[in-house]
Amino acid sequence: MGEDGKIDLAKWEANGVEFNKRQRGHQHMFETNADAYALLLTCGLFYPKYAAQWGLMWVIGTFGYAIGYSIKPGYRVYGELFYIPANIGWMYGIYCAGRALYTGSPL
Repeated sequence: MGEDGKIDLAKWEANGVEFNKRQRGHQHMFETNADAYALLLTCGLFYPKYAAQWGLMWVIGTFGYAIGYSIKPGYRVYGELFYIPANIGWMYGIYCAGRALYTGSPL
C-alpha cells in the first residue's frame, strides 16, 4: 500500500505476480490431493504395487507442476505429463478390479 492507502502498482507487479505464481502452483497440489488419495486407496486395495508406482508419478508430477508454474505458467504442462498418466493408471486399476469382482474371476 502506498501512503495514500492505494495499491502501489509498481510494487505489486514487482512482488505480487511472482508470489501469485508460486502460490498457485502450490495450491494446485491441494486441489488434486483428494482425488489422488481416493484413486490411490481404491486401486491400492487390489493392485498395491502399481498404485504405489502411480502415486510416485503423481508426486513427481505435482512438484513439476509447481516448479514449472513458478517459472512461467505455461511450463506447468511438464508436471502434467507425469500426474495425468498416474490418474489414468489408477482409474484403469479400479476398472480392472471392478470387472474382476463383477465376473467373479480372480485378480
